[in-house]
Parts: sequence; structure tokens; C-alpha cells
Amino acid sequence: MNPYQIMGIIAGGTIIFAGVVTFLTMQGVHILLAFLGVYLFAVFLMIGMQRRARESFELMEDLRLRKYQSDSLTDRSRANGVHKLGQFSIHS
Repeated sequence: MNPYQIMGIIAGGTIIFAGVVTFLTMQGVHILLAFLGVYLFAVFLMIGMQRRARESFELMEDLRLRKYQSDSLTDRSRANGVHKLGQFSIHS
């Protein structure tokens, strides 16, 4: 990502955070409770996103591993099946 995009995302998140805290404070919520509530909400949201990303990565790794294993087994079966006339396999 471009550094300007990263700074834009950080600035946008800060503005949203401040806006929600301001709104909650104007509704009568104590400012420390508003900060804590919004902060904990953001932390749980990030933990959830990390969990989903990890599950997606593990799924992709599992599919990649299965494809590698199936390709590997296919190649081995073809290599073991080809014998020249008069040659014997080591395993027989």
C-alpha cells in the first residue's frame, strides 16, 4: 500500500473514533467510559478480522498442500509405471 493511503486510513479511523466518543459524550455517557467502550469495540473488531484472515490463510494453505500432494502422487505413479523391457524394479 501507498504510505499516503495508510496515513489516510489512520486519519479516517481517528476521526471516526473521535466522532463516536463525542457523540456518546453528548448523549450523557462519561468520557472515560466512552473512550473505553469505543476502544474495546475496535479491539474486538480487529481480533475478529485477524481470526477471519487466519482461517482464510489456513484454508488457502490447505488447498495448496492438497494440490501439491495430488500432483506429487500423480507424478510418482507415472514414473513407477514406466519400465523398459528387461529391467526389473528395485522393489520387486
